[in-house]
Amino acid sequence: MNHQTSHQPLDLRFGGVTVRDAAEGDFEAIAALTYASYVEAGHIPADDDYVAQLLDVPARAQGPGRLVVAELDGAVAGSTVLLTGEMDMAEVAHPGEFEFRMLGVAPAFQRRGVGRALVATAENHARALGCSAIVITTMASMTDAHQLYRACGFERWPDRDWSLGERGWLEPGERDETFLAFVHPLAPRD
Repeated sequence: MNHQTSHQPLDLRFGGVTVRDAAEGDFEAIAALTYASYVEAGHIPADDDYVAQLLDVPARAQGPGRLVVAELDGAVAGSTVLLTGEMDMAEVAHPGEFEFRMLGVAPAFQRRGVGRALVATAENHARALGCSAIVITTMASMTDAHQLYRACGFERWPDRDWSLGERGWLEPGERDETFLAFVHPLAPRD
């Protein structure tokens, strides 16, 4: 499997939202909307080490997976990374499963179908690759995301929840947090 999850260029339309492969000219907008979605929305403190990863869009574009953007009204409105469970960047997907990470939607474009279009793109890719499920983890505070995932067919799977502490990613004295797993089992297509 190619590290981009597909050999075909991406250009999908969901209503007025277009989802396509990210280009270098999108990186600044992706960093801004990701920062807004995670830090400005109050889910991660600005001094958290993870913020550097969220802002390192070139690494996401070059790393395993496929960096995509959603455009609406001629602007980059959202972004996510598409992965298979075999890729190093996958947090919870097992081999044969699909995962998306760092999904963010710019505040001005929220509740306009951008997140749903990104999730639908992940589902399209997962089905095309024959994956058995799509898996995502999210923070407990991201309740709007939980609603979106449930509306898109995901179910909470607490047995797949994980924490930084159990993975050995905490410094002494840091507060641990449990990340919630959502799974969308994919039935084989007829």
